[in-house]
Amino acid sequence: MALTSRELYRLLRDGLRPAFAEAGFSPLKERGLLAFSRPHGADSLVCWFQADRHGWEDLWGSSFTLEFQLGPEATPGAGNMLKRRRYSRLLAPGAREELRAINNTVIASLPGTEQGATVSISDDSGEDIVVIGVVTTRVPYHADDDIWMRYRSADHVDLWVQFLAQHVGAVADRMGTELA
Repeated sequence: MALTSRELYRLLRDGLRPAFAEAGFSPLKERGLLAFSRPHGADSLVCWFQADRHGWEDLWGSSFTLEFQLGPEATPGAGNMLKRRRYSRLLAPGAREELRAINNTVIASLPGTEQGATVSISDDSGEDIVVIGVVTTRVPYHADDDIWMRYRSADHVDLWVQFLAQHVGAVADRMGTELA
């Protein structure tokens, strides 16, 4: 059964509300988004979840990411692009490795992966490029990688809630320090 972005955001909001509150964030009332904000000096530190714009695919589920911004407005996406960071860039290397392990676990459980439905082509250098589906990642994520969290079930979202609840405070603090 497909999880809509509304359902995804509800699961994330319900599961992460205590972790965000503990890190000093308050929920923002943004239509169609799940966003939080906390003061940072004269500015606001805002974070918001983004569901994959391509939506749901029965064999592959979907994905989402989390973005942070520092700026004068407590409005997602309103700040200077130079003062925005995806959550994965703000994670410590060990946490990025934990992120990769969870993503790989989810990807391995997807019906498309189990059915071998991935389609890939080789580029000019002989590297495989996935055209349909997703594959596990064998090498550690780099800090500059744009990493989206895969899911196909509420249980997958719960894995992400547990992961993010452990790291949201440190990620927010790093964001505030990095861009202050």
